[in-house]
Amino acid sequence: MKTSSSLLATLLLLLCCGSLLMGQQESVPTANPKSVELPSCVVVLIEDIDVPALESGQLSNVFVKEGDAVKKGQTVAQLDDRIASRLKEESQKKYESSKLRAADENEVKAADARVKLAMEEFAKTRDLRAKGSKSDFEFKRAKYSMESSQFDLLAAETARQIAAADAQAGAIRVDAASDSVARHKVTSKIDGLIFERFRDEGEWVTAGDKIMRIARIDRLRVQGHVKSSLFDPHELVRRPVTVTLQLARGRTAEFNGHITFVGIEKRGGRHSVWAEVNNRIENQRWVLQPGSEVEMKIHLDRAPVATVPEIPLNRQGTTTR
Repeated sequence: MKTSSSLLATLLLLLCCGSLLMGQQESVPTANPKSVELPSCVVVLIEDIDVPALESGQLSNVFVKEGDAVKKGQTVAQLDDRIASRLKEESQKKYESSKLRAADENEVKAADARVKLAMEEFAKTRDLRAKGSKSDFEFKRAKYSMESSQFDLLAAETARQIAAADAQAGAIRVDAASDSVARHKVTSKIDGLIFERFRDEGEWVTAGDKIMRIARIDRLRVQGHVKSSLFDPHELVRRPVTVTLQLARGRTAEFNGHITFVGIEKRGGRHSVWAEVNNRIENQRWVLQPGSEVEMKIHLDRAPVATVPEIPLNRQGTTTR
């Protein structure tokens, strides 16, 4: 009986060891695998920003709604800028006045002419005084007139320099006022879609308040994980990928891209991998949506993709070239 039990235990042990060995052999890829398939990847946004108000005030206009496409630099909302615009106009007028004073040479020319006349009168008075035809008082008065005219010339030149400095300061004030007017516009920093609108026309907002959320949808990131025991990071970087999205009624859609990032850290014995793919529009809607679960196939038998400038897409999902 004991012998039978020992034999049975030995048999079970051998079966378990065999199963473990078989499992280990299945987890090891071939020497030169052509691809690796990641069944559960998620689609995320690459660029996703909250657009804030840069100034405090009342929202006079909101020009877009959820789902609208916007371009980088496009004005999506407007704060009441009447006071800022008037301050800009006042700064502009003061700047123009300072420029005119700085450019006006008439006062300097007039002062210079008075200096020349006073010097001539002083010279004549000095000569006549030497001959006894002019008194000492007349001589002193002629000398005072000459010196006074010289000080007037210096004052005129200084006034012109001050006007030039005022003009420079005025230009700075005009730029600041123009910037203040511009800051009353809420503009998009990226090409994308309006995902959320947080404020409506007529509401009061404070500088820093979120007005809307804009995200890029024409190019998306696909995130997955690869066992670090199967592949080294350098084998994956820039490799071409095919991303497959399951659609309704068993249909699928494929998107091509390449690996753009392999995680620096290992978590749970895995590397995180990111790929970027171009999205497209079908039936007036973007096919690939953030949050979708997709399959990603990394093509190891294809050459890594060279770094090339990104080709932007238009609203129809085709390249602009």
